[in-house]
Amino acid sequence: MSKASAIAVEITSRMQGISIANGYATDIGARVYRGKLRLDETNLPCVVIVEGDDDSGSQQIRNCRTEAIYMLEGHAVCDPDNPNDVGHLIVADLKKAIFSGDITFNKTVLECRYAGRSIEPREAGLSLVAASIEIAVSFVENLAAP
Repeated sequence: MSKASAIAVEITSRMQGISIANGYATDIGARVYRGKLRLDETNLPCVVIVEGDDDSGSQQIRNCRTEAIYMLEGHAVCDPDNPNDVGHLIVADLKKAIFSGDITFNKTVLECRYAGRSIEPREAGLSLVAASIEIAVSFVENLAAP
């Protein structure tokens, strides 16, 4: 398993812990998808982990510092008149799940940095909300044996 895969698995595990029973405000951890594009009501509540592009300024092959971007999207039912209320709960749950644990991800990661949040505009007539945080994760990998 590559370091990038191991990081995605660790993020998935943290997202699966998001439940009211575990002290969170939502149950978005009930279903966690890595990269799923299409969602319908049967998939909710859920988290979708979207992996963005990674970047490296390093010329090293064996010790290449890489920064990978992950967008963690929470999707849940909301009050159609006040969707941002649940949106803020989702953002708080996502932050708590990532940053209250070991941010070295068991010494796999050099840095895990908060890179922002978003609460998506709700489509007219829907009582669903999507909110997300973005994190930048830096790690060292051997490009010849990732």
